[in-house]
Amino acid sequence: ILLSIVCALTAVLVHSLFSFNLQTPASALNFFVLVGVLDVFGLGKEPRSTAISLKGRGSPIVRGTVWVLLLCMIPAWWFFTVRPFLAKVRIVSGSVARARDDPKEAARQFESVVKLTPWSWVAPYKLGNAYIATEEYNKAAEQFEASLAANPNYVVARANMGLAYFNSGDMEKALECARDTMLLVPQYAMAHNVLGLCYARQDRWEEALEEFKAATTLPKSGRRQLHRNMAICYYRLGRPHEALMEFERGIEASPSAAPELHVEKGSLLLELGEDEKAVESLNEGIRLFRAGNVKLASNPSMVKGYCKLAQAVLERLDNPYACSVLLVEMSGSVPQDPRVRALTDLLYAYLVRHGFSGEGVGAAWYHVGGAYLHQERYGEAEKSLTMLVESGESNVKILRHAYHDLALVMARKENYDGALQIIDKGKAIAPDFSPLDELKTEIIARKNSAEQANRP
Repeated sequence: ILLSIVCALTAVLVHSLFSFNLQTPASALNFFVLVGVLDVFGLGKEPRSTAISLKGRGSPIVRGTVWVLLLCMIPAWWFFTVRPFLAKVRIVSGSVARARDDPKEAARQFESVVKLTPWSWVAPYKLGNAYIATEEYNKAAEQFEASLAANPNYVVARANMGLAYFNSGDMEKALECARDTMLLVPQYAMAHNVLGLCYARQDRWEEALEEFKAATTLPKSGRRQLHRNMAICYYRLGRPHEALMEFERGIEASPSAAPELHVEKGSLLLELGEDEKAVESLNEGIRLFRAGNVKLASNPSMVKGYCKLAQAVLERLDNPYACSVLLVEMSGSVPQDPRVRALTDLLYAYLVRHGFSGEGVGAAWYHVGGAYLHQERYGEAEKSLTMLVESGESNVKILRHAYHDLALVMARKENYDGALQIIDKGKAIAPDFSPLDELKTEIIARKNSAEQANRP
């Protein structure tokens, strides 16, 4: 133990040559208490017995003083050493969670930091940022206010509080925060960004654009959104080519993948008539969404990209099959989305106009019927699939699935006899297709159950 104390004192003194850690009250207190322990319980010249003894060479007053200091150190160590250490561990865990795009876990870690260090103004600031990531904007504003209560000149917290108020819809407080921040630091980029957002919400596009330009010193992590905001301003001002350039700059400035910018760039290229570039950009956006394991049902920008791409390959590139493949994926994830339902009707109308001629058209008809089935629009699904099975399609793989889905649709409409007849027709062309057998067993069970329920 004495050797450990000597090593600890040596380490503190060596470290003090570089970081002056004895100026920290907790470190200084630890140092002098250890010196006292070393003095009181140090090694004597007489031989030591094997029994543990607390008799020291110092006077009773010195020994008593050291023991009192040791007792006082227990709460001091907790408040000034252990709690800050635990807080740092939580800060690291929260930062890792943010890097892994897990804002809820980050918020949980930073909540612990705030409890451990209630005197800190940095902890509530970090928690406020985590709440912004989880879209809990009122909570974020409360944390930024707590940070500013501890340090009124903490400009980054004041600017981010304006962002929280903006997202919660309180334009008046957002403007106030942005202007107060600019009074403290006139060229603070985030304050200009918040002010630009407020102007954009008020359709003051020229003023918004000027504020966004003033915020171009934002770090890379924020510049992606900044370039997007500038692109929207240019678009609203009738300057689409400059908007396109800002989308491209946003993609270049992004430290990570920016699929939503590729989608918006592709949408703008469609308006400008650059179809091939538009399809390329939309495809890249969807690829990046998939690479990031983004769920289609949870990301409106991804749904927009799918819909825009599907519509482009149908209307601009005359490829109904590629459109139908995208449609089936969307119908499985977001079947009730109005854009997906409108796209289904658009593809169905296209197929009706063009009939069954062309490569992949049979599969497109089948996909349209499947999309209607996912959307629970059974009348349209039955009509599409019936047209397919009666069209003379020669691809057995497509037909057997079409008969299966058509029988399923009719069963959903409680036309069990008709469904069984469809299954028999499907078995005639694909006798080894087991899903038809499984569906037949299920339909017979439903029919028997319905008949029993209708008996008096």
